[in-house]
Amino acid sequence: MYRISSGVVVKTCLSVLGIAACVIGVGLGVYHLAPSPSPSAERAIQTELMRDIDAAGEDDPDDLPENQEIITELIDFAEPKSYVNEGSSAHILIYQSHSEEAYTMTPGSEYVEASKWRTADRYNSIIRVGDALTTQLAGTYGFSVTHDTTNYERPKLATAYNRSLAGIQKNQKENPDLNVFIDVHRDAWNKSNTPNSVEIDGKQVARIMLVVGKGTDFKSPPDWESNLAFAQKVSDNLARINPKLSRGVSVKKGRCNQHVSSRSLLVEMGHNQNTLEEALNAAPYLAQAIAQALQEMGP
Repeated sequence: MYRISSGVVVKTCLSVLGIAACVIGVGLGVYHLAPSPSPSAERAIQTELMRDIDAAGEDDPDDLPENQEIITELIDFAEPKSYVNEGSSAHILIYQSHSEEAYTMTPGSEYVEASKWRTADRYNSIIRVGDALTTQLAGTYGFSVTHDTTNYERPKLATAYNRSLAGIQKNQKENPDLNVFIDVHRDAWNKSNTPNSVEIDGKQVARIMLVVGKGTDFKSPPDWESNLAFAQKVSDNLARINPKLSRGVSVKKGRCNQHVSSRSLLVEMGHNQNTLEEALNAAPYLAQAIAQALQEMGP
């Protein structure tokens, strides 16, 4: 069973056979290709893409500065939501370095923009997708999961990874058993990452990409080959659900805080031309793929 930090029992977890049954029960679907955006919208999208590229590595190449304690004190940490499952071999931290990333607005999911496709409204930002992934991993698959909902994007996007690293370290201090780290993002649209979504069981589902950082210019680089093996298993499992659900694994020069564990993932849950609903629809399939990968890899 799992319980919230308040001690309330929520539900029992699935067995290994239950997970296998879930894999068999998911059928293939059709792909959804949205209309191309207008030229003005495409320019705005490319601006957003460059913002994300500029912020993609982006903790200090010389590792964290000496005044890290001051940085930590200035962060408005949110109280993490923790689900503890007895007997869980994986203790997962979910967080969002680019906490204000958001999706194309639809009726019922409007939000006040901090900038284009970004919002401090946690109910409509990438933090909401992190909530959905947390619920699936803890409630359906029985893992112990902590969801850190701190907004690490403020005050400056380009230094978000410095602040999220401070958050990781704070969570590690409070819970030394943490051994899997998942940074949830949404990508920026470009012509190479279409179709935008796939249809599974009658629902449009945002496609998912995994990102692995090599930490080329860092004093403390990650065990990127182990992280790559983890990411590739997750990607392969997504592809078994639907051949187009995974956009594959992208290996980048940056570190993306993946030096904290040999089981670190950065996941791109769709992009800014997807809707929040499509991203939320993807969360159960990502949880399934992660659960299978962790079972395959063992403790």
